[in-house]
Amino acid sequence: MKKSKMRKINIKWSHHFILILALGIFACKGNSNRAQQTSPSKSKAVFTELIKPLEGTWKGKIYTYSDPRGQVDEAAQPKDFSPKLIIARPTRTEQVTDITETYISDGEFSQRVKVVEKQKGKQIYTNHGFRKVEDGIIVNSINKLTGTEKRIGYKDAENNLNWTREERQPQLLEFFKHIRKEDKIRVIGWGYYEGDDLTKAPRIWYLGDLRKVEPTK
Repeated sequence: MKKSKMRKINIKWSHHFILILALGIFACKGNSNRAQQTSPSKSKAVFTELIKPLEGTWKGKIYTYSDPRGQVDEAAQPKDFSPKLIIARPTRTEQVTDITETYISDGEFSQRVKVVEKQKGKQIYTNHGFRKVEDGIIVNSINKLTGTEKRIGYKDAENNLNWTREERQPQLLEFFKHIRKEDKIRVIGWGYYEGDDLTKAPRIWYLGDLRKVEPTK
């Protein structure tokens, strides 16, 4: 009787030990996955190099151009290009936007964003949002009258800050490159919109300059 009882107890405790061991392995695996998904050191490096230097207020103009030829059979969705490419193209000015952007640190890897746009010399739009770094990826979200605009940012091989925005309904694909030199930023970009052919050169191009200014007292 005692041997039988002891055997049952041993089997019972063996089952408990196996269950505890399995739960421990699962928990460690879960912690390992979370560690892989979150990289504070990488986020800190990206924030320090690309986002922190933008703290403050920037003012300038962004010009929107269209190609009077429409879409031509040239490089589609170019990423490696310079302002010279836009300047050399035949273009027609569609819009000039006076823009003021203000960035204020709000948290370890985030900033509050305020964007004031003046179009056609009189229409003023003030938009608010945030910019943060998650797992080394920069997310920029701005609330506008037309809805929330979300862009993803990353560093290219030349240490420029690139931004992309993509939507499917309706079709929208935008790319902007910010070339920063101390207190100046050259902005170049392009856009595809509803009805545009993604396999051809963009029809809409952007070119502008921003300069860091002292805050208004």
